[in-house]
Amino acid sequence: MSVPWFRLLDPITRKPLRFNAVGDSAEFGYWSADDCLYRWPMVLGISFLRSDRLKLAEEVSAFVLKQDFVNAIALLLQDTDDFAPSTPQFSDCLQIAERLLANDKELLPYEIMTALQYGPVARYFAVRGSAPTFFSGLGLLKLGVLPDRPLVEVGCGAGHFLYWLSTRGIDVLGTDSVFSKLCLANRFFGVKAGHLICAVAGKEALLPLETLQATNIFCHDVFYFIQNKLK
Repeated sequence: MSVPWFRLLDPITRKPLRFNAVGDSAEFGYWSADDCLYRWPMVLGISFLRSDRLKLAEEVSAFVLKQDFVNAIALLLQDTDDFAPSTPQFSDCLQIAERLLANDKELLPYEIMTALQYGPVARYFAVRGSAPTFFSGLGLLKLGVLPDRPLVEVGCGAGHFLYWLSTRGIDVLGTDSVFSKLCLANRFFGVKAGHLICAVAGKEALLPLETLQATNIFCHDVFYFIQNKLK
């Protein structure tokens, strides 16, 4: 059994979090810290730790506690970032949530992205593996990644780089501010449950994460979106 190389922290207090499973699946539950009132949900194996979405985290946690996993998933699927062209309809989010929960094998990534109104991002993700920007990222990884260390990708999107790294034996963890993109990373690129975190990053919002050994850190396409970058 491998030794854990990271632990999650409360995004507000920075205290270590403890996981509480709900129901029969270890992919649903909530995180909590000692002497803290907040609960942070885990849904489909993805930990939702956005410090700027405290109300949403509580609403989703309430659904998780009632084992209403469809509504919990749908609420998170509807959440977008500040650059999204529009907000998806909740009815569409519910349909996708039901199919994800049922592990519908006929549900395709482009179908999810269209229903959730990804706009041009859907087309980009569909061809990203052959895009020049992807190959430039591979070049950076080959130059800078130490293969004996795990890697955290900030702004991992749908997990294209995480998949490439994991097939080469590197233990990976991905973070992104959009829950639905992490669903794509898990379902279609095989990034394992528990290694995906929905969180924001920047000088005034540090990642709710502590690494326990020397770790590679990688950020590519979304670096220019991060406000107040650390110098």
